[in-house]
Amino acid sequence: MNPPPYRYMLGRRISCEPVDGLHLKRKLKEDGKYHAMKKDFIVYGQEQRDIVEAGISAVSAVLLEGSEESKRSLLFCLDYYLDPYYGCLHPDSDGIFILLQQCLLTEPSSEVRADIMQLLSDYCDCPLDVLRWHLPDIPKEWREDVLRLLAEP
Repeated sequence: MNPPPYRYMLGRRISCEPVDGLHLKRKLKEDGKYHAMKKDFIVYGQEQRDIVEAGISAVSAVLLEGSEESKRSLLFCLDYYLDPYYGCLHPDSDGIFILLQQCLLTEPSSEVRADIMQLLSDYCDCPLDVLRWHLPDIPKEWREDVLRLLAEP
């Protein structure tokens, strides 16, 4: 199954309409919603797919050193490669989940951490040992969510 040319997310609702980013941006501006929703407007395209397909080192470079916007776009793209529904599972998904756990420990952005938690909660079926070992290092505001994640079957 080929991925759509673009996927976008408004808040937590995902849409897979085949539109380009400029068309969608123009539509939101016409509706007067663009500036109000700009922070929650996340798009990924071929650039992010190329990063994911290049392997874990390329993904790691973006997640550890990229801007908040680039991290969120890449995490949204990873959703496609980690969700069994699409049938395009990443060959090193266990490595991706370990990387996501490591990034959760050091990520300053609460938006990016929320996206990471969502991916781990929705798709990770391997042990969350990195989070378990570093539980005391997790910020207090995230500890309850991490404990809930660790308790999931």
